[in-house]
Formats: sequence, structure tokens, C-alpha cells
Amino acid sequence: MKVKILTAINACLLVCIASLAVCQSVQQKQIAELEKTVQHYEERQQALISRDKALQIELADLKKYVQENKGGAGG
Repeated sequence: MKVKILTAINACLLVCIASLAVCQSVQQKQIAELEKTVQHYEERQQALISRDKALQIELADLKKYVQENKGGAGG
């Protein structure tokens, strides 16, 4: 009787271990996908920051150009 109970418990434990292995595999895939998504958004954010800096420089140059031409043309 004890052997049958231990065998049944062992079988249940093996099923639990197999289920945990499947869950771990699924979680690892999800983590990999999330890391890929985060990397994509970080790259996109850096591109937007670079674009913003370029636009700020362009705006400053444009303001300077307008000020220089305003003074010369308005005189």
C-alpha cells in the first residue's frame, strides 16, 4: 500500500515538475519578447531625442537668421 501511495505521489511530482518546466519556458519566451520590445523603444527614443536636438539647432539657426535679416532689412 505504501509503495502505491509513494508511486502516485512520485507521478504527481513528475507532472508538477513538467508543468513548471513548461511555465518556465513560456516565461523565458515572454521575457525575451519584452526585452526585444524594450530595446526597440529605447532605440526609438534615442532617435527621437537626436531628432529633437537637431530640430532645436535648426530652430536656433533660423531664429538667428531671422534676427540678422530683420536688422539689415528693417534699417
